[in-house]
Amino acid sequence: MPGAQANRRSRPLLTLKNNRACGIVLSMGKGIIYPERRDIRAIAVLLATQGLIRLGEIPDPLQGKAAQDAAGARFFIDLLLELQRKTKNNLLPEEASFLGDVLENLQQLFAKKAEAAHE
Repeated sequence: MPGAQANRRSRPLLTLKNNRACGIVLSMGKGIIYPERRDIRAIAVLLATQGLIRLGEIPDPLQGKAAQDAAGARFFIDLLLELQRKTKNNLLPEEASFLGDVLENLQQLFAKKAEAAHE
């Protein structure tokens, strides 16, 4: 049941722990594709969106339908991990928190999808 699954998720993928979406996510929700603020959060959203496409959470714009690609999802999670590693101690606290939250949520979704695939 899609509604029940959405309720189990602690917060939407691209929000901060205090349940406030960052300005980039809010802009995307309003149809603004290129937000005025260009910071590390924009890169995190870009990579996470690709991960979500590979996890089948967002339809692939090239295929026009959702499809799962675990190896592709793992690739984008790994890129986010590398971004986190390379930027450690160089981000503003809210940027580091956002990147960590996005990564944590994407990893949890990946684990749930992998578990469901083995059932």
